[in-house]
Amino acid sequence: MELRENDLLLKGIGVSQGIIIGKAFLLGADEIEVSAILLSTEAEITQEINRLKQALNESKQQLLRVKKEVERKKYKEARYIIDAQILILEDKLLTENIINTIKEKKIDAASAVRDTIRGLSKIFDVVGDAYFKERKTDIDYIGERIVTNILGRKQQDLSTIKEKSIIVAHNLSPADTANLDVGVVMGFVTNVGGKTSHTAIMARALGIPSVVG
Repeated sequence: MELRENDLLLKGIGVSQGIIIGKAFLLGADEIEVSAILLSTEAEITQEINRLKQALNESKQQLLRVKKEVERKKYKEARYIIDAQILILEDKLLTENIINTIKEKKIDAASAVRDTIRGLSKIFDVVGDAYFKERKTDIDYIGERIVTNILGRKQQDLSTIKEKSIIVAHNLSPADTANLDVGVVMGFVTNVGGKTSHTAIMARALGIPSVVG
């Protein structure tokens, strides 16, 4: 699929059928800027570990609420994705790796999450299988959710969009799109993704056009 305007040519993969024309609603980039804070005392290390645990629990509760919403709307494929992300949050090895990073590098919880997730992502980068590529997306997404909660920032809420729009974003997940109003959101355009990506799955579940990649 191609879109041409003047001398600009944008290429993407059509993953959900339809033609729409409308205003772009631009979402910010997924990754939050994090600057490492060095810890100097055991008390600070303990405090950061507690912040991590609180953010992990908060992230899980958020995803459980999203799961209820996608179940209510009968988005079966989306529920499977949410279940996979909850399993990642519950993974004891992930939590232990982040805690060890806090202790060994003596850095804040948000930076430790970022370092740990980037290390895991590099492993998936060398795998060519499409299924494992999507698991990388799950891990990256979970990392951003944890960091967002550690820093006390609000999660994206597309239910606040009131004007008919086409969402333009780096990426979208079921949690991003579960509460949107399909009478307002007309379609998705994302920088990443393929025919089996989360954005593609949600676009088909919602029955709205989508171009990814």
